[in-house]
Amino acid sequence: MNLLYNVVFPVLCLIFMAYVIRLVSKGRLSLKYSLLWLGLSVAMLLICLFSEQVGDFTYLLGFKVFSNFVFVVGLCFLLIVTLALSSIASKQAEAIKTLTQRLALAEKRIEELEKTE
Repeated sequence: MNLLYNVVFPVLCLIFMAYVIRLVSKGRLSLKYSLLWLGLSVAMLLICLFSEQVGDFTYLLGFKVFSNFVFVVGLCFLLIVTLALSSIASKQAEAIKTLTQRLALAEKRIEELEKTE
């Protein structure tokens, strides 16, 4: 298990960071959204590198098993991502509604101008 924490997981975190950076450089992921994923990978990298200290910290927080702490942190992260995506979807829905209304008004104005000609 030590090999897994000390070698494999940190390498996977670095690969994930490189992938997120590649998505940003190709324009497939916005920079402001990539910060969330980069923050997650840095946090996971730190947890992998300092797993014993994190284990002691989780015991101080009242968790009996380290994996329970990981699941709670993961759940909190998913809630934050869900809230952020819901906020983005709400803003986009409002923008679509506004654009649709503007388009309808512009089409009506064009029709009126064509009738007066």
